[in-house]
Amino acid sequence: MSKYSEQRHNLATKIFPKAILEMRLKKDLIFLRDNIFRTNAGLAEALGVTAKSLRDWIDLDLKMQDKSFHHVFNEVLKIKKLVREVEEYEPQKYFTGEKKI
Repeated sequence: MSKYSEQRHNLATKIFPKAILEMRLKKDLIFLRDNIFRTNAGLAEALGVTAKSLRDWIDLDLKMQDKSFHHVFNEVLKIKKLVREVEEYEPQKYFTGEKKI
């Protein structure tokens, strides 16, 4: 975990208890699985974890170890940022020459 990511996560855990962050993360994971990646395997690959671990966290409601939690938390933040960028992307600007890649 980068120093910036660790600082951001430490700030988040000071503001919200880990249990609250886990609830929010679980909702994010379910949304990502159901609406973007379509399968546990696809989402797990994007997060850098095993599909079994992801299924255990989401479907069996097992708790994540701290190391896994930090990693998944930061990866979900990255995915959220990418999703926002994709939503704002306007391909016509790139194909008509108004904007360079």
